[in-house]
Amino acid sequence: RNRRRHSRAGGGRESRALVRFRQSGPGSDRLVAVDADNRVIAAAEASLRLFANGCESLRVLFLEGIAVDPAYRKAGTGSALMATIEAWATAEGISEIASDALLTDETGQDFHRALGFIETERVIGYRKVIGAETPG
Repeated sequence: RNRRRHSRAGGGRESRALVRFRQSGPGSDRLVAVDADNRVIAAAEASLRLFANGCESLRVLFLEGIAVDPAYRKAGTGSALMATIEAWATAEGISEIASDALLTDETGQDFHRALGFIETERVIGYRKVIGAETPG
């Protein structure tokens, strides 16, 4: 269990978040950040992948999702979650973290850039419903 405290003013609120590291399964981890009253103010999930679009390595950590309560944005909460994720990647010998954001999600894109991510490519997502007829 990894815990990390940070404190920075931002958005008119003082953020004293405790990042809790919770194992959710082999190769996948979830983290939550809580405020001084133990309320969840942010969460992230990352997983080990063999490959991720735009990466050069064959083994990468993928940031599956991250969300920060709007009242705690720009207060270092997301950065604290990412620091914990980066420490996990380093401990696993991983040199790249990948992620994605919708083309229409400018807030998410700005967040990624602020954390040091660089855009690598734009893709179209697909899904297949198992057991359904495929058109064509």
